[in-house]
Amino acid sequence: MASAFDLSGFSVTDMVVASGELRAATAGAATMEEGSAAIVDWLRHAFTDPATGRPAFALARMFHTVTWDRLTPDLRSYVNTRDPAAAANDDGLPYLTLLATSGDHPHWADRRNSRDHQAIPLSASDVVRRAPLALALLDRLLGLQQAEPVPSRPHGVGGGVGGEGSGLSARLRDRFDVFHVPEALGSPYVPTPEFVRDYQIRSAIALGAVLDSGGPDHPDLPGVRNTSLYTALLYSRVRIPAETAALFRTLAAAIRLALTPLLAVPLFAPSPPAAGHQVFGARNGNGTSPAIGGGANAAPAGNGIPAPGPSGNGNGNGHRPSVTLVPQQASAPPPSSSSMPASPGDGGAAALAAEAELRASQRRLTQETRIVETLYMIGQSLHRELDTRKIAKLATDAATTAIDAEFGTCFYTLTSTNGQAQTRFALAGTIPAERFENLPMPRPTSLVGAAFPGTAPIRSGDVTADPRYGQRAPFHGLPPGHPPVKSFLALPITTIGGTVLGSMYFGHSEPNRFTERDEQIVKGIAGQAASAMDNARLYRLERETAVELQNSLLPAYPPQLAELEIAFTYLPGAQGTQVGGDWFDVIPLAGGRVALVIGDVMGRGIRAAAIMGQLRTAVRAYAVMDLPPGQIMHLLNRLVCEMPASAASSSAALNALNATGSHPAGIGALGPADDGVAEQIATCVYAVYDPAEEVLTWASAGHMPPALITPQGTASLLEDDLGMPLGIEEAVFDEKIQPLAGGSRLLLYTDGLVECHNAPLTERLNRLSTELVRTDDGPLATSSAPLGSETVQRTCDRLLHAMLSGDEHDDVALLMVRTRPTRIRKAALDLDPDPMAARAARRFVTSTLAEWDLEHLTDDVLSVVTELVTNATQHAATTSQLALRSHPGRLMVEVADCDGRIPRPAVTQAMDERHRGLLIVAQLSQRWGVRPTDRGKIVWAEMSEGEAE
Repeated sequence: MASAFDLSGFSVTDMVVASGELRAATAGAATMEEGSAAIVDWLRHAFTDPATGRPAFALARMFHTVTWDRLTPDLRSYVNTRDPAAAANDDGLPYLTLLATSGDHPHWADRRNSRDHQAIPLSASDVVRRAPLALALLDRLLGLQQAEPVPSRPHGVGGGVGGEGSGLSARLRDRFDVFHVPEALGSPYVPTPEFVRDYQIRSAIALGAVLDSGGPDHPDLPGVRNTSLYTALLYSRVRIPAETAALFRTLAAAIRLALTPLLAVPLFAPSPPAAGHQVFGARNGNGTSPAIGGGANAAPAGNGIPAPGPSGNGNGNGHRPSVTLVPQQASAPPPSSSSMPASPGDGGAAALAAEAELRASQRRLTQETRIVETLYMIGQSLHRELDTRKIAKLATDAATTAIDAEFGTCFYTLTSTNGQAQTRFALAGTIPAERFENLPMPRPTSLVGAAFPGTAPIRSGDVTADPRYGQRAPFHGLPPGHPPVKSFLALPITTIGGTVLGSMYFGHSEPNRFTERDEQIVKGIAGQAASAMDNARLYRLERETAVELQNSLLPAYPPQLAELEIAFTYLPGAQGTQVGGDWFDVIPLAGGRVALVIGDVMGRGIRAAAIMGQLRTAVRAYAVMDLPPGQIMHLLNRLVCEMPASAASSSAALNALNATGSHPAGIGALGPADDGVAEQIATCVYAVYDPAEEVLTWASAGHMPPALITPQGTASLLEDDLGMPLGIEEAVFDEKIQPLAGGSRLLLYTDGLVECHNAPLTERLNRLSTELVRTDDGPLATSSAPLGSETVQRTCDRLLHAMLSGDEHDDVALLMVRTRPTRIRKAALDLDPDPMAARAARRFVTSTLAEWDLEHLTDDVLSVVTELVTNATQHAATTSQLALRSHPGRLMVEVADCDGRIPRPAVTQAMDERHRGLLIVAQLSQRWGVRPTDRGKIVWAEMSEGEAE
């Protein structure tokens, strides 16, 4: 099964994997045609168009150069019909023969349906028109100069040739290349505009290689041997950039390696050919050759492939400008030794030499491929690690083993959290590590110092003969106890940006052990190690930043309050820097009331956490103002809407809410793996618990419904409709009131606790309700253990264990409280707006404090009540109410009126007799404040119930 590669993002890693699969694609092929078909089928289905999911290549074809004597009778008949002139006049040129095809059109799956391309004589007058892309690549592979250029080069760009020069003296057996057409429309190399338009062809690429260069040189073209070549033509719906085209050169080499074993098997089924697979063969004068095995019979004509238009080469006459691609005449090459035994004489020797060269070339290519695969596997291992120590050890072990060094060392620098740099090292090799334990750390010298700063590597066959060796005291060479070193290789570990992260040194006691190839291998491993170390360094830095940010934004410990038992838990859903936007808070308010807050910012990453921090700070600021929950939600929504890019999502989210009744999880966020939030959408619950009234007043902005567990052991969700999230300009947030008796439990949580990909949300919420009333022994209804015996922290831990599988990607935050029964005494007096209100208030306070055994507070409380009631009578001029509430350790004084104006302390002069009332209140009380209400406001003061002196 072929892997699926995104052609638009094809990488070096993909190239290595694809090369391995290509080499295995021809396993079991009995003919060259069958192997070519397997490769074409793999190319067609392995690359996908990410936009549509369809194969990226609308058409994939493979051609081979084949001589007349190897053509099947059907192909000869095709040539006689399609190109009678070429069939009648044998000039020794091969035929560009279509061996495999696959494409969108059903007729493209059979090579015999091709009208113009089944077998193209290279001597044909219209060969350029019929196969311009294939010929451009063949000319490049053979390194031939043409009398007139093929259509202009700007439309197609080719790379180097197998690492060798393109002159006639280059060794053809090592040649593989690609020819890239970045823009297919209008290019002379894809001369059929109808095909380009109908199948939306963006780019084209030809890749090919020399399969067999065996045989004697031709006298007309010395250095160019009788040559067998293949070329694969790929027409892509996805634009292929030059960087991706360069990676296809390795695929061209992999295809050659896959096809090379098939040179010894028949070209076509079912009968084997009379001679080895070669370009040139002798034909008698009448254009015929000895009969060979027939091929598949099919009609030579067919219209299942787009035929090229009349446009052809640059000269406009449709004729190939030069036929110097291969010699005009050639002596018959010897058959391959794989098909018949070698006979004595020059011919047999030439065949054996060709066979030996072919096998040597295959060994070299196999070796190069193994090196690439080794580097790939090492790179995969390194990049899976985020620990610099492990990276250094892996890289040193791999490099030491790859070049067969007796020892290898890697020195690198680690920076601690306090900024101190420490040099560490890793050892590898056959020499015991104990021999290095007592040796001093290397010091800069004229020899090793040149490698560490990032200059060129050092490779020496005998380092002791290097004039830079032994120039520094006190050792003047290796320290005592160091293993002997002759062969020496040193190079830096340097990032792409030029930052030196460390250095690697390798040694051997024998001279001349390290070759240039060894140096290249170590360079590759050092480059992979540098990238992995840099990733580890950035990971560590960003992780520490993320953890510090997260710790600073969430409360470290639950506050100790007499009214509530509190527990909270936060579990990140991703590792490293992927901090989530879940948050919670517990805020003590006036009068023993407590604000409970939980929220979730859509998205992930440091920016999501930063937005979460802004919202938490804003909630705390609004809570200090003692605003009601609904008003706090309104202010929070305004804040979120004014954040960048939030408005763009408001209309889309509102439409989704109107259509479905609930907001989709993805609105306002990029993806679960995105490091940031482009559109700010958040959810939140803000609840205020009043222990004196035993009520919970709360408002929700699209958040998961709070769960309530009564003292009797029943659980329920406080609302069914999630409502609108923060970030919607038209959102309205209603306040709700819920009685909360002593011993009740309230759970606030984020969606990570209940959302699951394999179960609907309703089912998960029902399960949460069940788990809330379950103990370790079973449901509470059947358990002997009362609900109150389980701490809220234990309940949180149990819920996490029951609801989560451990594979969740989202963060989970829990905030659970249990109300504690408290002894709160209350008394109230309604007052009219007349001058006698202050007198009535003083009498009420005196009698109430005496009843509560708080006479020692009478003087201070009377002064505070007088000022507050007088202000309400004079400035509000409405009915008011005086309320006293005695909590354990403190006394609350509250005066409520129907005027919404907020009193503020005034700046007074030295001789002023007025505007000092609030200053007196502030002096006599521990703290005071104003709380807006639906009817007006409440001015309150909190006083200590300490014992009288």
